[in-house]
Amino acid sequence: ARLALGGVREAVREIWQTSTQVNFCAKAYATVPVGHPDAAALTVLGGFLRNGFLHRAIREQGGAYGGGASQDSAASCFRFYSYRDPRTAATLADFDASLDWLQSTAHLYQPLEEAILGVISSLDKPGSRFEFNEVPLRDVIAKLREAHSIPVELDQKALEDAGVDLDTPITQHISGISLRSALRLLLDTIDLTYRVENEVLQITTKEVESMNPTVRLYPLPWGIAAQARPDVQALIDLITSTVRPETWDSVGGYGSVRPIGESGETTLVVSQTQECHWEVEGLFRGLHQQALAEFGDSSSPRAATPVFRAYHIADVSTLKALSEKLVKLCNESLGEAGDPAATVGAIGQSLVVQSVSPEFHALAGRMVAAITGVTTRDPLGTTPQPVP
Repeated sequence: ARLALGGVREAVREIWQTSTQVNFCAKAYATVPVGHPDAAALTVLGGFLRNGFLHRAIREQGGAYGGGASQDSAASCFRFYSYRDPRTAATLADFDASLDWLQSTAHLYQPLEEAILGVISSLDKPGSRFEFNEVPLRDVIAKLREAHSIPVELDQKALEDAGVDLDTPITQHISGISLRSALRLLLDTIDLTYRVENEVLQITTKEVESMNPTVRLYPLPWGIAAQARPDVQALIDLITSTVRPETWDSVGGYGSVRPIGESGETTLVVSQTQECHWEVEGLFRGLHQQALAEFGDSSSPRAATPVFRAYHIADVSTLKALSEKLVKLCNESLGEAGDPAATVGAIGQSLVVQSVSPEFHALAGRMVAAITGVTTRDPLGTTPQPVP
């Protein structure tokens, strides 16, 4: 016979004794299920309490191996916990103290934003495993809520307008991938997509999503920002030709990308769907990492080998002034991120900069560009390349 326990809604205080040197503490409060409007805020609250109070009190000061708090929307409860903890009563008191801290302290927005981003980042954690065989769409959504303990909602109006039947059968077998990738596989088959709205993962139609683009600002990836005269148009062309090419306004789509600012301080303003933004972020992250790979990992011998760049400067007095003052100017601006061992010298009509620091090279390039028009010179080549 199948056994089932009814929900426990009254206060329970108990301790289980074991022959171990450490303790496992927990405290839970009845809250709300995933469909309730407060579920999203409670989900974010878990990370906010953990980062702002519990980590310091339970692990750093109390000596526990770990601890925190989380909203379990599937079980309709909010839980505090610690593990491998040398304390018991003091840890339970810290759980209560975290709520006092929450209500009595003036909080900055940045920690709250970090907690929200922590919820969103769960989309990228690998390990999603689902096996759906002719399972109705509404039950698929319920399974996602339960498996990942995150608020998932349906954009009812958009789905009704598009004639989407919530009883549409879904067949998909997924294992070992992120929730983000799993959602793409599940939803693409019925022409749906998803977005994160007010800390809630919302399932909607692709048409509605395209009508409500999100605007984000992107600094140039390091390898491009470090150039004296960054080729911003080439970067824009790369984005629009590799990330959902059919969606950009240059071919009649809804997405757009525009540069603002000058030189290495240029920022790209991108208006696109959230799904496209995540792909743009991936592209930028790859370009950034590829450029920094030139300097090597900080623990590798390669990191100790200076990288050098050359700038063609025709004006003799400007070349002389830069060769004498650029190291000092850059290091004073960078502070601890500077490179005391960096060197700058003049060879013919070229200013040669050598440093192990990507930050030093980036600032040096921007200073040279700001002071004078330059021509970049490939150190392995012989022909200077004029900068437009």
